[in-house]
Amino acid sequence: MISTRKHTHFTSSYHRIRQCGIAFCLWLMFVLFTRPTFGQQPEGAFLVRQAIIGSDKSIDAAVFSPDGQQVATGGRDNTVYLWDWSSGERVWQSRAHDDWVTSLVFSPVGRWLYSGSRDRTVRRINAQTGELDSILGQHEARITSVAASEDGQWVASSDQNGIVYIYDAESSQRTGIIHSEGGQIWQVLFSPDSRYLAIASEDGTVSLYDPDDLSRSGQFTAYEEPVTQIVFAAAGEQIVTGSLSGDISVWDIGDLNQPEAVATSKAHIAPVMALSWLDGNHLLSSSLDGKLIMWRWDRTQLQPIYIYENGYPLLHHASANDKIVLVDTVGKLVLMDAPPAIINQLSPESIIIEQSQSAAPSENASTIEPPSLTIPSIGIASGLTIFPLDGEGRTWDIDPWEHEVGHFYGTSWLGTPGNVVLGAHSEYPDGKQGTFYALENIGLGDEVIIRDGDLTERYIVTYMHSVDYRDVSVVYPTRDYRVTLITCDIPSYVAEQGLYYERLVVVAQKLN
Repeated sequence: MISTRKHTHFTSSYHRIRQCGIAFCLWLMFVLFTRPTFGQQPEGAFLVRQAIIGSDKSIDAAVFSPDGQQVATGGRDNTVYLWDWSSGERVWQSRAHDDWVTSLVFSPVGRWLYSGSRDRTVRRINAQTGELDSILGQHEARITSVAASEDGQWVASSDQNGIVYIYDAESSQRTGIIHSEGGQIWQVLFSPDSRYLAIASEDGTVSLYDPDDLSRSGQFTAYEEPVTQIVFAAAGEQIVTGSLSGDISVWDIGDLNQPEAVATSKAHIAPVMALSWLDGNHLLSSSLDGKLIMWRWDRTQLQPIYIYENGYPLLHHASANDKIVLVDTVGKLVLMDAPPAIINQLSPESIIIEQSQSAAPSENASTIEPPSLTIPSIGIASGLTIFPLDGEGRTWDIDPWEHEVGHFYGTSWLGTPGNVVLGAHSEYPDGKQGTFYALENIGLGDEVIIRDGDLTERYIVTYMHSVDYRDVSVVYPTRDYRVTLITCDIPSYVAEQGLYYERLVVVAQKLN
């Protein structure tokens, strides 16, 4: 296992002595691609009508206004934008938050736009002007999702600690709280008839609550991994779920505690980031693998009929009637027209594949010594050293003052399937920032680049979580191509004991 011994330095200027046990410090990470400039780009079209560079940073959220004529977006520049669908022009922008915007939802009549953020607040914005109207609530952890009920009565928000707040939409006052048992919540969503609030959780469960009295109406396990996305069918009798590994399942929820899996498809090779219905017969899914898939649903099976390859990881999509918008890690919005006259002619026997004309950047191979790690989105660039095993071969020997990122000796390396494990300090014994201090700011879809001589491999971040410092499973071998980044989780530091009790783990996968 990884060492947890303390490293003590007898210098009077050191106010606190910190022990990191680096072996658990890194998890799968993927770094953001190079950013294009602002403006508009023409796209070759089947369904694609226009591509707009809407931000110089990743866009994590997108939602259509109720009338389908405007699109709101938000992301890692802490700003909410409203776009006119017809012209592609920006209507307004509102720097409403102090950290990433993670989720957006309109009120049913379109008067308000609700935004959730990593700054832990839910805010209500005037959808006509972009002016901040009120702050609904303050969570104790980063907000992951916001939702509004179709009857206009409720607003809900969820966070990474598994907490859901319920608000009265008219007064903006918090009326209730749900403590989920499933860990971090990936999404909350009201059913079309507003009878249920569905919660997609880290432990693979979907829970349904009555928003009136907050009683749990049902719960079922969809996967043995996180449920990343959910969407109700139009009649509310079925739920579609998406998973961390890219599976999509349709569930008949006649029995809320024992739903029947009507159909399951291996849709993507990375986490499903959004699900929506184009109409009652066509489902849309988007993923960090950079693909939007349109599925024909005949009540018994899902069959792909159209695939759009974006060239960059997709962080979200939204749809309204015959319109689709995609957002990605390079700040791009892709606007798509999907008229029924075209969609109804698509067939599983002849799948249409459309590719973005703005492909991911290429890079000429060059010899770089020594091996290096780069994570552009959070400004990490470091040479790579080797963390050797100790004399007993039970743990890795790591200097508490090591400034480079280290490769855990014995774990996989470039060009070979398996788990490449890298670690670095988040803080040094004197409390100053370490090489991986900024790792907590990494996001899904961010790019991680490892170079060794003429070999360059790119990964994208698909999962982040914290584990107990004794959990060695994060360094186990895998069959896929992945990199695991590990560092001490700073909030878990206990000064009295000089220990970090949790490790921040980032997992990034090689998708191509």
